[in-house]
Amino acid sequence: MTAPLVLSRPRRAAHRASVPRPPTTPVEPIADDADRIAATATSLAVACLEIFAGVRRSESIGRWVDAELLAKIDR
Repeated sequence: MTAPLVLSRPRRAAHRASVPRPPTTPVEPIADDADRIAATATSLAVACLEIFAGVRRSESIGRWVDAELLAKIDR
């Protein structure tokens, strides 16, 4: 019980004779952005239809739409 306590990291396993893994392919951020943009455009289109139908107020989309376009939607 008088021996000093020695902490060590576990040793790495010996090299295995297995097939090496293929490199991982990075996720395409362009496809994700395209999907997000399409979903946003769809949401804005639905919101515009709701404004034309009188169900939604135009101010609810004011931060996503240019002021000039919002004025045209309000007409």
